[in-house]
Amino acid sequence: KSTLNNLGIIMLDMQRPLEARGYLNEARKVNSNTKGESLAVTFNALGRLYHLLKKDDIALLYLDSASVIIDKQRLMDIRVDNLQNRIDLIKATEPALALKYSKDLLFLKDSIFNRERSEALADMQIKYETKKQAQSIQVLEAEKELQNAELKMNRLGILVLSVMVL
Repeated sequence: KSTLNNLGIIMLDMQRPLEARGYLNEARKVNSNTKGESLAVTFNALGRLYHLLKKDDIALLYLDSASVIIDKQRLMDIRVDNLQNRIDLIKATEPALALKYSKDLLFLKDSIFNRERSEALADMQIKYETKKQAQSIQVLEAEKELQNAELKMNRLGILVLSVMVL
């Protein structure tokens, strides 16, 4: 995400849409060649902005543009914002569609949560296995040192016996 996007989103959160528009339009220009995550974030924010300005047709165009990028690049975290913006945009005029988007949003959040939980569990498993291996290595090294010490003692015993026999 670019700094311009962040500033625009902060201005939106502060209910300062005209200032947000300047930052977001600049972010759109900067990100227009990338066709990536930053541009999808910009389009989502512009959709939110134009909804605040009561220009819902323009808002929908920006949300649709963001959706194309999101689908191509499978940007699920950004899809959450896109769905929430769509719900806010249509809940008064199309409650049935807003309900569908709400269900999609819940499903998506659940999927993201499950993915993050699975990743966290896998990370914990890797750390556990690594620690277990490190402990096994320490045990093996200690056993090796003990065997080396026993070997030295045996050699010393043999040397002492040899000296005594002579």
